[in-house]
Amino acid sequence: MEVKFGVFTPPRGLEWIYKTAELAENGNYDSVWMPDHLVGWGRKPDTLDPWTTIASMMVKYRRVKFGVGVTDPHRRHPAVLAHQAMTLDSVSSGRFIVGIGAGEAMNLAPYGISYEKATQKLEEFLTVVKALWMQDKVNFKGLFYELKDAFILPKPSGIPIFVAGNSPKTMGITAKLGDGWIPFKMSPEVYRKNLEKIRGIARSIGRNPDEITPSILLYTAISRDRDYARRIVEEQGKILLAISPRRLKELGYKPPTEKLNAHKTIFSLEILPELEKVKEVPFEALEKSFVYGNAEDCIEGIKKFIDAGCRYFTLGVLNPGPERDEAIKTYSEKVIQYFKEES
Repeated sequence: MEVKFGVFTPPRGLEWIYKTAELAENGNYDSVWMPDHLVGWGRKPDTLDPWTTIASMMVKYRRVKFGVGVTDPHRRHPAVLAHQAMTLDSVSSGRFIVGIGAGEAMNLAPYGISYEKATQKLEEFLTVVKALWMQDKVNFKGLFYELKDAFILPKPSGIPIFVAGNSPKTMGITAKLGDGWIPFKMSPEVYRKNLEKIRGIARSIGRNPDEITPSILLYTAISRDRDYARRIVEEQGKILLAISPRRLKELGYKPPTEKLNAHKTIFSLEILPELEKVKEVPFEALEKSFVYGNAEDCIEGIKKFIDAGCRYFTLGVLNPGPERDEAIKTYSEKVIQYFKEES
């Protein structure tokens, strides 16, 4: 049983982004992923464009694959994304992965970009993208897009699309159009249940569910000091769950506030008082959906997701600053190596 591992870069700091890719290239990682946000998060909200940054990394690092994790169907026409992705596929000799979801208000609302009927748009968007990659000429008329004798050349070698299916509707889109599934902030129990839903939908439409790679964006902290890793997860994980009220409900907990919902909220000074409520997120919710501790702890945490069906882990390493590089190396040498030896 093969289990693959990717790692997320920071959203900013070109030297740190390159360092993450270098560590992945020289380690046991299969891929490097970069978030696609117009707005960063934390104390420093600047962020770099992943599409152009990934192009520069593809030339520099020649082994690992690269993924955008995740983009949305609102900021680009599907023909533009299909063309950009095809170009990166060509530049990298087939080492590009598209991650895409329904979108978040923080990247759209401040810029006047509409995100109404987001899931309907996502499905139509992916339908058009795949058609442009596979068909000689595309004639299409839908609710959002109309194409006449449209085409993209050269044809890509086969670009996988991983859908961030975190809701029932987007899980349905994953089953229909996704080559992979990349949810986040789920417990192994919820992951197992949702994966079975996706596979069931795939079977019902005549699709082989094995065509869909079950993956996850896994937030994690690793340290020889288990208590220190716990503190990292508690400090960063509570805000990560607070901005995803649906995830908290799935885990069995009432969100302390709905006003931090990243899918609906524009982060501004007006909502700063709501941040105090982040402290009310119970640590038990983090224990269910995050993996932390020493290498042995992280191995055991990942095993639970493997038992639930996951086969591709993209790590969101929460260790801060320079410690992050060491954490990425430790994961490669002790955790990922363990699973390579087991396969």
